Amino acid sequence: MGKKVIFVVIDALASAVVDARMREGGLPVFRRIGECGGVCECTAVFPSITPAATASLATGHYPSGHGITGNFWYDREQSDVAYFGDDVWVIMERGFGVFFRDFLLRLNEERLATPTVFDRLGETGRGAACLNFMWYHGPFPHEVNAPLMVELLSAGQFPEQVNGPELLYLGDFVSFRSVGEASPAGGSPAGGSPDGEGRSEAGLDAISGAGGVAKRYGFQDETTAAVLLQLAERGELPDFTLAYFPDNDFRSHSEGPADAFSSVERVDEVLGEMIEALGGWDRFMEEYAIVVTGDHSQSDLLEDADERRIDLDVVLGGFQAATPGKGWKSGDRLMICPNLRAAQIYMRPGEKSAIGSVVDTLVGCPEIDQVIWREGQGDGIGRFHVATAGRGRLEFESATRGREAVADEWGNRWSWRGELAAVDGRLEEGRGEEGCVVFGDYPNAFERISQAFCDVSGDAWVTAKLGREFSVGSTKINPKGSHGSLHRLDSISPLLAAGLPDGVKLPGSARSVDLLGLCFAAIGVEAPEAVQHFHGRATDLAVMSD
Repeated sequence: MGKKVIFVVIDALASAVVDARMREGGLPVFRRIGECGGVCECTAVFPSITPAATASLATGHYPSGHGITGNFWYDREQSDVAYFGDDVWVIMERGFGVFFRDFLLRLNEERLATPTVFDRLGETGRGAACLNFMWYHGPFPHEVNAPLMVELLSAGQFPEQVNGPELLYLGDFVSFRSVGEASPAGGSPAGGSPDGEGRSEAGLDAISGAGGVAKRYGFQDETTAAVLLQLAERGELPDFTLAYFPDNDFRSHSEGPADAFSSVERVDEVLGEMIEALGGWDRFMEEYAIVVTGDHSQSDLLEDADERRIDLDVVLGGFQAATPGKGWKSGDRLMICPNLRAAQIYMRPGEKSAIGSVVDTLVGCPEIDQVIWREGQGDGIGRFHVATAGRGRLEFESATRGREAVADEWGNRWSWRGELAAVDGRLEEGRGEEGCVVFGDYPNAFERISQAFCDVSGDAWVTAKLGREFSVGSTKINPKGSHGSLHRLDSISPLLAAGLPDGVKLPGSARSVDLLGLCFAAIGVEAPEAVQHFHGRATDLAVMSD
């Protein structure tokens, strides 16, 4: 029998920091969740950056499947740049109206290439709530009420409605009320329908419009917590609730992952308050399952701003680069889209033969860690290359059974030649007939690299050494913490779960694409096949019988 599931996503939740605090006796609610259920590590997708990583949590797919390849990419087919960061310079280049419309409408309606958990649950008739999460697409239309300043800046380009789950809270923009009638009060649909007919009232006390520009228009922990607690106190939590807490990421960028930890401590307190509002631990464990994780981690940056900045305009100064969002002009050979500690390099049509020279130039920069590219086309397929300055070069590809095919820890089979050191890999003997390829500093490297490539990804990826971040032109860099690369310090979050039904438990480790399988199993509904399987192996490895 399934339970109601509360899925808590804390942006940039770092295992290294959380584990240390829990050992010191901090985070009492986290610790109790672990004691009542379990704790393991969860590996983010590559790039380990919020739009791509959260899209994988919302869909169960890698970027090759959902089509979101970072926070800054170029859509070749549309000759269009997608940007979802907070760099004002880039936003001004694109225009505020374009940015806001893209963020609230096109991101979910056009750019996301696969259904969300809310779409999937809608098909089963289960109720769902989305609180401040950027991936919210679902079957119910909701009216958008833009703050006046945003409406003026958008110059009439703002959407009038968006489609989401029954209960949708998006800061100052959407507060549950759907087109026609109010959204239902929670639980299963109870007669509700996507056109808004037959719905009951679900108001919010003094939350809607409480954000404003100083509080990121309500996209912050304080408002997520307030909505979550009101739903709990009123007994209105539906079958599935996704609550997103973004503050830890913002503070980790500005203060460093360890010094930003009070944000995580506050989420711990909020979860304790929620559990008490739902009748205390014993009753909560009977009726609910809770899953807590991050979308990625964060690593510390160097103190000196000049040392931590890698200006790719300078590194690639021998290749005329296009200005993202301005289109190709005469003489342009490539386009650079920085994604914090990773960057995508797009070769202009007709210039792809120059990628070898671009790779050699990038590898020659001492601050760069890896340069990654592929031969072949299609989503997540081809022969993949990794070049480094000090650890050699590597080629690998997905392989079927055969003398040269070796499985990784997730059952995917690969063949390669060159230096596994390029991704800190090694062949571990005694595991299976051929052994098992395992990874250290770059967890699940083969799978994550291969699944970062799709029609809208760059022709090449480049990652920065620890402590450094990429920029182009006037784009900003963060002062204290960052993420985006393959490195485990950017990629590993804790996964805590409790209240899981009998027969559902955590494994020793997990991937972010596994978590929807876990949530579906806890709710008691069958996960769609696309969420269950990857490379022929069940991705819901977290769902294992006792």
